[in-house]
Amino acid sequence: GLGVMRYRVELEVDGAKIASRGEAPVVRGGISPRIMRVTFRGGDDWVGHLTSFFNVPNVFGSGGSGRTHQAELYQGADCADVIIAAARRAGAPLPYTSVAGLSRFARPISELLLLTKDGVFEIDVATRQASGRAALRFGTDIRRGDIMLIDYLGFAGSPRSWDHVAVVSGDRGRVGYFDPADPVMHMGYLYGLTETAAHDEGPALVRFLRFKRSIRRTFARRRRGP
Repeated sequence: GLGVMRYRVELEVDGAKIASRGEAPVVRGGISPRIMRVTFRGGDDWVGHLTSFFNVPNVFGSGGSGRTHQAELYQGADCADVIIAAARRAGAPLPYTSVAGLSRFARPISELLLLTKDGVFEIDVATRQASGRAALRFGTDIRRGDIMLIDYLGFAGSPRSWDHVAVVSGDRGRVGYFDPADPVMHMGYLYGLTETAAHDEGPALVRFLRFKRSIRRTFARRRRGP
């Protein structure tokens, strides 16, 4: 029940038919904003706004600027753009950027870590091998809405420092700690925005970021209202 849906509405009155626009009208970059769109979200925090992007297709390198961006119009988004679009909906007018560019708006809250199905591990930076299990307390060390940068192990298809990015959305595994069973939201390559267990993105090297305090205050002001 969350996300974006588009409709063509038909009405018949006294034998006369009236209809709204269907799927045919398009504009450069995607679906025409004249087509009726209904969007549902799961809450008023910025992660709640992120849930409004379910059913939006994954478009790598989605483009445009500001209010005409494909993500802004719910036409398509990549993994970084959907995060910016949700933040903008939540009240922070951030410019669209890449995964690496998210560091302009969020600060690191963890070291480089190893994520596998067996756990989250601290690593030796020189060897990139596990050196011990990481104990990340949920609610303090890691919170709902923190950003998880992902560098897939054994994946040579991307020359970038970070291959992907996800958002921590809850604490469903070992309660009180972040673990591989906890859910994250991210743009799936086939299905658009999805929520899966964190371990589905492993094995990978990950680092967690948190939006800067000034941005979080903007989110809080929008939730409180005037």
